Amino acid sequence: MRADLFDQETGQLAGSSSDSVSVENDLYHGDWDNFVGSVPGGDMTQTSLWTRLKRASGMRTHRVVLRIDGVIAGGAQLLARPVPVLGAVAYLPYGPLARPGLDDGIIARLVQLLCAECRRSRIRALFVQPPEGGERIANALRVARFRPADTEVAPPASLRLDLRLGTEDLVAQMTKHKRAEFRRGQRDPVSVRFGTRADLESFHDLHSISAARKGYEPTPLPYLKAMWDELHPTDQVAVLVASTEDIDVSGVLVTRYADVVTDRLRGFAVDRVPRSAAPAGTTSAASVAPTRSRLRAVPQTQAPIHPPDRTATRSPWAERL
Repeated sequence: MRADLFDQETGQLAGSSSDSVSVENDLYHGDWDNFVGSVPGGDMTQTSLWTRLKRASGMRTHRVVLRIDGVIAGGAQLLARPVPVLGAVAYLPYGPLARPGLDDGIIARLVQLLCAECRRSRIRALFVQPPEGGERIANALRVARFRPADTEVAPPASLRLDLRLGTEDLVAQMTKHKRAEFRRGQRDPVSVRFGTRADLESFHDLHSISAARKGYEPTPLPYLKAMWDELHPTDQVAVLVASTEDIDVSGVLVTRYADVVTDRLRGFAVDRVPRSAAPAGTTSAASVAPTRSRLRAVPQTQAPIHPPDRTATRSPWAERL
């Protein structure tokens, strides 16, 4: 879709009395957040709450909202940052989103509108990771000449656990190796606690050790603190820390949005525990039950593990603009 579909003064979609599109970059946007929480595949990374977190880290937000007869029917929240030489680059985690029942033509138009906003804002490249169950979104991206890319826009969920099941039922569904690791973790003399804001420094230390071992950049501590301050008042974030002999050895940071808990970050210090211990298994074993009760008995949890499961609809797509 051409950039001139935007009225340059109002930001509205030209040529339609019932449809409108606008760029709404409010830090607090209740209507948009309600939409994200009501549609399939809605994720925390598409909410205005995530906008506030990312702006604090220097990113710009472009929230494209498509309305039909005044009601939000679709849209996406792009996050952009300048890149030396190339210019501004944007990524779109778990989007765009659309209400069920929209025809393919409207979904295709939504993808075209995103490209129009990128051109209007002089964004040179857009990386998109479709939402869970986003087959039609992926098809629209393909038609719009996006191509699959290896860039990881957001951690894909390669393991989903239904927390309505009892612990034994969950264990029964594991592979033999994972089941043995889980059982071993239950036997280890390791305690797991729900951390406070004061535990973020210890968790970040563990996370940084894992990052150095695996060769990626750790999430900065100030960002973790900002995330905690934004999410903890509404019980949407938790840190679990495993320790042995009063020494923290492993940790996991999870977030909750709607009925899904997402395993966001992990870390453990291999050299702090006896070789016979399994810190990762211990953290997993000890966290299932308290996560179920503490985070309001949510039906499912997503836990990214390596290597990620890249399916046709979940792989990132890229377009040079």
